Amino acid sequence: MQGRTVLVIGVCGPVCNLVARVLAERDYHVIASDVKDEEECELLDPLLEYPNVEVVLGGHPEWLFRRADAVVPPPSLEEGSPPYRLARRYGCRVYEVEDVLERIPPTRPVVGVGGTNGKTTTVAMIRHVCRELGLEVRDHGLPGMQGNVGYLPPLQARLPGDVSVLEIATFGERGEILEAARWAEVECACLTNITPDHLNKAGDFRTYARCEIELLEPDSVEVAVLNAQDPLVVGAPEEVGFEGEVVYFGVEAEPVGTVEKECWCGGRAEVREILPWVGDFRCECGLETPSPDYLAVDVSLDGFTLACPEGEFEVGLPVMGLHNVYNAVAAAAVCIEFLDLDPEEVARALGSFEGVEGRLDVVWDDGERVVIVDYGHNPAGVEATLRCLRQAYPDRRLCAVIAVASELGPEGDREILERAARIADRVIAASHACYRVLEEVGADNVVAAESAAERFEKRGTLGASREQVLDGLRAALESGCEVIVVFGEAALKFKEDVLRELEEELGEEG
Repeated sequence: MQGRTVLVIGVCGPVCNLVARVLAERDYHVIASDVKDEEECELLDPLLEYPNVEVVLGGHPEWLFRRADAVVPPPSLEEGSPPYRLARRYGCRVYEVEDVLERIPPTRPVVGVGGTNGKTTTVAMIRHVCRELGLEVRDHGLPGMQGNVGYLPPLQARLPGDVSVLEIATFGERGEILEAARWAEVECACLTNITPDHLNKAGDFRTYARCEIELLEPDSVEVAVLNAQDPLVVGAPEEVGFEGEVVYFGVEAEPVGTVEKECWCGGRAEVREILPWVGDFRCECGLETPSPDYLAVDVSLDGFTLACPEGEFEVGLPVMGLHNVYNAVAAAAVCIEFLDLDPEEVARALGSFEGVEGRLDVVWDDGERVVIVDYGHNPAGVEATLRCLRQAYPDRRLCAVIAVASELGPEGDREILERAARIADRVIAASHACYRVLEEVGADNVVAAESAAERFEKRGTLGASREQVLDGLRAALESGCEVIVVFGEAALKFKEDVLRELEEELGEEG
């Protein structure tokens, strides 16, 4: 870049906040500017860690441009706006975010994790193992954000450390994952599973699935770590023409039923479900479950045995659920196969993983009542969590509060309620989206929360209001069920309100 002083505009937003930090790590003097003031800027703290970052909030005064050699505007800023005009007036070179990405490549191995369910936990597991074994691995440092779309993963890949581990997601639009993975220069791609989600933009399941497997397309990808028990994941390399090394992972467990799932051939594969739409499969086109290189066997509530090319290793897993066994096996495969970490040490490190906030997050346990918040927001994620809780608490009544507006639309809302009704003793439709399809659900254990009839405008994956979440919780408490799980982004967003309500209703903190 031209000069050593760079003015980065819009640093209270996640993209330019990361840009400023990436430049600061390369010893540029960064002037970090935003129209927001200190109280409004939720991302201020990460910038204050750098002595070479000068923060100027409340506007972009003209003197900033006199001091700057170069300017980086946010992607949303129009070229004719005042900052562009001031940059031209004072001879500042303007660099777009992609210019920064071009000029500052990643300098360490990059792992990209994609798929429908389990991405966040698998990323967290890989990072945890790396840190336990002495490697430096940074996350994005953006409080309350997943940071898994657009420019955010590529910018994270340029933060310092020994390895970059990124979650890369899609809202169902072609090119989203491919662009992010290319800019991030992903070398190892891990696909957890592909189940229905984000169809509001993709339009149909196969289009959405094609978006997910873009993670394998960049020329930089050398190793693909794939779920051996998902036909869409197993068929992905051929679908995109991937020619690198393929490593399969899987779980040995008794199936709970048989379903059909779309295959890339246009037909439908028969899947013996271990988790929703995941299990050993076979399609008429000849595609079938490959032999996993990394396999979880002897699975129990306390952990599993990892069978891999290097031998067998006992893994104690503190987090609940068969879906977390899948996440752990995927993480182990990445760490051993791509990062060349010792398998015995990887197994040991997984034993101290304590989970991810908002995933099976126990917020109350007083011995009589257990209350959990869970980010699950699609049919497969909700069902996997409920199956896990049914196994963990076999002698207690289970209530599911659904504060979700599905990315699949009304069909997804209906399916979430129907799947929940088959497993839970009581289901509370807390979101307006679920309320609208309630009459279509033929189950007498599903009821609506008091405020569910009130309209709520869905924002991203936020599908319910604070009052709808709390009304759902109150109805669950009145049901007499001993185990309650509140689903959706709203459950996590309003977690502190949930805790306060529990303290008022149940007494002292659990």
